[in-house]
Amino acid sequence: MPLTLPNLDDRRYADLVEEARALIPTYAPEWTNHNPSDPGITLIELFAWLTEMQIYRLNRVTDDNVRTFLKLLNGKDWRLEHGADLKAAIRDSVLKLRQVDRAVTAADHEVLAREASPEVARAKAMLRRNLGAIGESERQLDREGHISLIILPRVVDLEDPSLQPTAELIKAVDTYLDQRRLLTTRQHVVGPVYAPISADFLITRQADVPEQSLREPIVQAIRTFLHPLKGGLDGRGWPFGRSVYISELNQLLERIPGLDYIADIGLFSQCRPDAVRCAQAPPLWNDEGDLIGLALQDYHLPLAQIDPGRLVIATTFVPVQVGVEVTVGAGVKITAELRGAIKTVVKRLFHPLYSGPNGKTARTIDQEAIRIALLQLPEVDAIKAIQIKSDLMHEVRDQQGAVVAVHIGEQELVNAIVTVTLSTGANQ
Repeated sequence: MPLTLPNLDDRRYADLVEEARALIPTYAPEWTNHNPSDPGITLIELFAWLTEMQIYRLNRVTDDNVRTFLKLLNGKDWRLEHGADLKAAIRDSVLKLRQVDRAVTAADHEVLAREASPEVARAKAMLRRNLGAIGESERQLDREGHISLIILPRVVDLEDPSLQPTAELIKAVDTYLDQRRLLTTRQHVVGPVYAPISADFLITRQADVPEQSLREPIVQAIRTFLHPLKGGLDGRGWPFGRSVYISELNQLLERIPGLDYIADIGLFSQCRPDAVRCAQAPPLWNDEGDLIGLALQDYHLPLAQIDPGRLVIATTFVPVQVGVEVTVGAGVKITAELRGAIKTVVKRLFHPLYSGPNGKTARTIDQEAIRIALLQLPEVDAIKAIQIKSDLMHEVRDQQGAVVAVHIGEQELVNAIVTVTLSTGANQ
């Protein structure tokens, strides 16, 4: 239903006279005769009468005024045909104003890109960027007067996550926008830059569920979740620049039937030497040095590169807790990244996809192995203490009863939880 027009001013003649009379003591205190016979009061009444007429007209817009406004909007040659509906002319003029025909803002470029070709599925405009540059450092520079438009093609086969527009589609969009851009704007129509997302998984399954029945659903779920056209929380495509978090992958995978729980997920990103439009996503760490995700730039999209062979699926994992106290060298800043690097070195000693027990041969991992691995890090100056804990079946103790190692059997796998305590050297 149409909105009721408000009354812009509801004052009447008597209200205006009384309002003006009340202001006399403030602005003209020497004026003391406020009777109707006073010439000044007569002038107040006259102006109140004129003002009331203006207020009456203020709340009314005549058809002639409307036609004049429409002529201003549509051009001097516009005129309403005889017998035409004035309300329809207003509606048509407003709709015409809402049509985007000039690429000025980022939103204008995105709308016009989709109009340029039905093959454009998504478009994202980035102001002050030249995303056509080769290297990441060049893409991230602030470029005054530049605008980059990222387009994704509309494809039938959504199984290919690395969607790139064809040269013909880029040219069609560029030509369409070139006729509508601002004269001083330097535009770049490009395909997306993808950040590869790979992962290592330690997953426990229910005892009655075959291992192979979980691999494909897990891989497919992640590929769909990160897909540029059908991924994201709303299923309409992963948002540009949104980081990938381990917690969300946990929530996603725990809904798969037959999966018991997820012991560990390790994310990493790496571009192949021959890859184009590819950028490595750096890790995100919490304050304790635990990996929480991979960071994407505002123009990046994730590219799911999930290798089924990096899914370690078992009915159970041997729990091992490792605590290390490390002294870093003089001048080394203690950061979450450093804590994460130390945790990664220790966890890989136990991880089945790296140098840890792989379920084929028995292994014993002792404090000395951990010490040697940590000292390979250039930031580490000395190891103060190493503590290892597990269940009684796997702990190896010295003569004093202290746990110095863990022994893992032939058919067993480990999930290691590492805590790190850092301190600076005496010369810091």
